[in-house]
Amino acid sequence: MSANIEVIYGSSGNAFTQISNGAPFDLYFSADIIYPLKLKEAGLTLTDPKLYAIGRMVLWSASLDVSNGLSVLADKSNIKIATANPEHAPYGQRALEVLKFFRLYEKVEKQLIFGENISQAAQFCLT
Repeated sequence: MSANIEVIYGSSGNAFTQISNGAPFDLYFSADIIYPLKLKEAGLTLTDPKLYAIGRMVLWSASLDVSNGLSVLADKSNIKIATANPEHAPYGQRALEVLKFFRLYEKVEKQLIFGENISQAAQFCLT
């Protein structure tokens, strides 16, 4: 017996909104446990959400040496910084929290570009 599985990629927040509005998903893998907990509260899940992974924030560049961490952002005013859209992508939210924690947000705010999700932000870096 085999199963036909169709995988749909996107931000956790967008998928949450679709499921909340009746989208027929059987499984939902979210980058933030808050979204599945809200679905449970709304009576839209059959079971309690389960933690399946712990994510890590990564500073990555196809063209810059990032081995010294976030200091590369403070030293470069002419670069673009891609992240997932914080309005609906948990990794975008966490990225802004990191920038604010290290007091870099105001310095780099105008350099930020947002992808729909973390995959699109990575694609921005590659191109």
